[in-house]
Amino acid sequence: MQACWPATGDVITQADVDAVVAQVTREPGAECLRVVVFGDVDLAPDGDRPLRPLTAGRQYAATGRPGVEVTAIVPLPGAEVEVVALGPGTRLVRTHEDGAEVRRLAHVAAPSREGSTFEQSMAALHGLETALTRAGMEPRHLDRTWYFLADIEETYAELNKARDATFDRWKLTTYPASTGIGAGLPPGQAVAVMAEAVARDGAPAATPFGTDLQCAPYDYGPRFVRANRSHRNGCEVVHVSGISSIDKRGVSLPQDDVRAAVDYAMASFTDLLAGADLAPEDVVSCYVYCKDAEARSAFEAHCSDGGFTVPYLLNTVDVCRPELRFEIEGRAVRRKPA
Repeated sequence: MQACWPATGDVITQADVDAVVAQVTREPGAECLRVVVFGDVDLAPDGDRPLRPLTAGRQYAATGRPGVEVTAIVPLPGAEVEVVALGPGTRLVRTHEDGAEVRRLAHVAAPSREGSTFEQSMAALHGLETALTRAGMEPRHLDRTWYFLADIEETYAELNKARDATFDRWKLTTYPASTGIGAGLPPGQAVAVMAEAVARDGAPAATPFGTDLQCAPYDYGPRFVRANRSHRNGCEVVHVSGISSIDKRGVSLPQDDVRAAVDYAMASFTDLLAGADLAPEDVVSCYVYCKDAEARSAFEAHCSDGGFTVPYLLNTVDVCRPELRFEIEGRAVRRKPA
């Protein structure tokens, strides 16, 4: 399950995070897998927390309240589920579904404040590889990654260089869904990395797909896919990567009409959901990124005009290209009839 909470104050404290986690995990057998915090934070040191959160602090003055998202697993009665803590930021879930062993990894990389964006990205990806190995999994099982960059306009190329080098070493030919976005990270920290992976009897569980409205990202550079889908726990699960207003040639649409740019990104987002026979009402997790107040207003107007209502957390940050002003990503889940 996923749950999003806008915060009531301007700063998210450890007590706020603990309260949200306690609320989500109040069901018998529930286990927290991941915590993501958007906004300014005052959290306890790593060693004083049972689970390392990813903190994607706001980059610009707030135009929306900070918030917390918790990902947890709540076993159904009689279900055999094992959750193993492989480290402060890493949880492995083991289940058996339709006779197959399924492993799901949720990983938040240990933050670093030393070295360049390239060096910190390489270290985070190496740590991810170690976590996969400890979980009995491989890089080909990755289905979702996030990269939050302190200065994305200047360092996105460094991230891509690190990702390319690592993916080449891993010999990956099928890429995960992904987001690369700006963030207000602590001084010295250049990148925060989070990832998920799923294996079914040792095979990758996710199948990539795209939309006719946008070309594949790797056609113009970054190695990720627009979306992927998998079937687990009797549900269809879709990850939609960070989607902005990029056309079929990989070119940014004009941004002077920000409402048109938001509408195009949203059309791409909903088209990807439709490509997996899902709809906005199936979205369980959604991050919205706006570069300025005008972009946020355009997104809110789009939602109001089109009746688009999903649970989302909003951050005010730079996007991967300096000219872009809006991006959206999400996870959708629908239980399929038996």
